[in-house]
Amino acid sequence: MNLKRVLTPGWLLGIIAVIAFAVACFMLLAPWQLGKNDSLNARNDRLVEASESDPAPVDEALDAEDPASFEWHFVSATGRFDDDPQHQILVRLRPVDGNQVYQVLSPFETDDGRTLLINRGWVPVGAAGAIGDIPPVPSGEVEITARFRQAEPQPAEPTEIRGADTVKTFNVAEISALPEFSDIDLAPQYLQLNGGQPGALGEIPTPAIESGPYLSYGLQWIAFGILAPTALIYFVTTELRNRRSRPLLSRPGESRSTADSSPTSASTSADAKDGTPSTAEDAPAERTSAQDENAVLADRYGGERISAEQRRARRNRSRI
Repeated sequence: MNLKRVLTPGWLLGIIAVIAFAVACFMLLAPWQLGKNDSLNARNDRLVEASESDPAPVDEALDAEDPASFEWHFVSATGRFDDDPQHQILVRLRPVDGNQVYQVLSPFETDDGRTLLINRGWVPVGAAGAIGDIPPVPSGEVEITARFRQAEPQPAEPTEIRGADTVKTFNVAEISALPEFSDIDLAPQYLQLNGGQPGALGEIPTPAIESGPYLSYGLQWIAFGILAPTALIYFVTTELRNRRSRPLLSRPGESRSTADSSPTSASTSADAKDGTPSTAEDAPAERTSAQDENAVLADRYGGERISAEQRRARRNRSRI
């Protein structure tokens, strides 16, 4: 195939767009969705493992080489809540079961001197974002069982609402940097209380174990990455086939025999209508000089007919 025939600006832009799309499918879009599927499967495995294992001491999770491996696992801790209202912070815009709520974070100091943020649960959002009464934390030493959670990397965006400090995400590092927590050394992870525990509020459900759509999305992007170049090859092949089937126009420098073939056929048809027989022997010889034009006309139409046409032209001029 002669690709030069289709390398027009429009085709070039189309080829570049298809190649860029296919590269994006294989290098960006498909890995993105397949990576989300792998993360979801890993979370499902941790949830299953956590539901089948006994609670581990919180120190074991904090001191592990990979604390993220304890994500969603139950851990137990003994200590006391910090009852200073200035150290309480709310998490906004984190609905639970479709309901707008505030999730409540309070520091908890363990017996060995470590301090973790505890997600106690949620309280409903009042009219116009009002904050209702939040039950105080229990006093004295308590033992709790909670799920071990990793901090979120998204910005916390601290904001004061109705006189209360709020954040948008569970970014423990940014919460630790707030002035209210300057005198507290928070651990980089946090705990999420289950219902029925000391200090617990509205229970936050754990995620359901589900497969999700990410695997099918990743396979679809792979399919698109294959189909786009395939369609391009099909259209290029079709365009080349169509161009080869079209009659070629005569170009300068070519033999006049090719260019004169159509007029000869037309004049032959005209002779046939006038009753003049047309045979292969009557075909004029090829002429390339302007001086032989009259001879060509005589050979083609006959001398008598040329004379008659000349007399008719003189009569017309005399009438004028």
